Amino acid sequence: MHFAVFAENDESRWRDDTGVLYHFPRRYASIVVAGTFIVYYKGKMRSQRFASERLSIEPHYFGRATVGTVYPDAESRKGDLFATIENFARFRNPVPIRRADGRYYETIPPNRMTNHWRDGVRSLSANDYAAIVGDAGPMMLSMPVSEVNEMVENEFESAEEGRPHLRYVTTYERDPKYRRQAIAIHGTRCVACEIDMGERYGVYAQGLIHVHHVQPVSTYEEPKRIDPANDLVPVCPSCHAVIHRKKAATLSIAELRTMLGAPN
Repeated sequence: MHFAVFAENDESRWRDDTGVLYHFPRRYASIVVAGTFIVYYKGKMRSQRFASERLSIEPHYFGRATVGTVYPDAESRKGDLFATIENFARFRNPVPIRRADGRYYETIPPNRMTNHWRDGVRSLSANDYAAIVGDAGPMMLSMPVSEVNEMVENEFESAEEGRPHLRYVTTYERDPKYRRQAIAIHGTRCVACEIDMGERYGVYAQGLIHVHHVQPVSTYEEPKRIDPANDLVPVCPSCHAVIHRKKAATLSIAELRTMLGAPN
């Protein structure tokens, strides 16, 4: 098992999304691997305007999670990476960086005392991880929250006539967590027509994209764990509408690309 600390700054050039995505440089690639158990850390607060967004104005640990999958950042020229985050739970109370007896929770080698806190990702021992999480007490579990959709709720769903209406996948698909992970992995260019809404309409439409579930909702018999890399793809609103135009016959991406005369 691997254990690590993930630091999140109040202000940063890294596109972190607490409990959803962690954005980091490749020098931490050997630490950030699938299945790593992590605790989230906030350093010293440098501006009072962030006080309401933190559990404490002092350096502290504020949550725990596990690393899902690590992907290259397609927009980076330096080899930066994204990690999807699973099982996030926020601490109800902050855990300070020192234990009650004054010792740091993190075991710091003597030769790293001055540089230790500068690292955004830090290896952690199993004992140190257990001590931090144990002293956090009861946690606030992160529960999926359905995304507010400007479209009619059922407009982009398909179902077979006479079949019980299943909503397992739709609920996951609209969970903002999976949407944001899918966009970080795939980008915002439509996989069918290859349009980028920002390029077509300008800054007003920058980032506008729908996230489509590759396998039709109606084919699922039970809840399924979503893999944003393989189960979800970005499609523009027009292509998404065509995919679901006939409720009993969802078009595949390949079928839609054939209609558009694009190679598959």
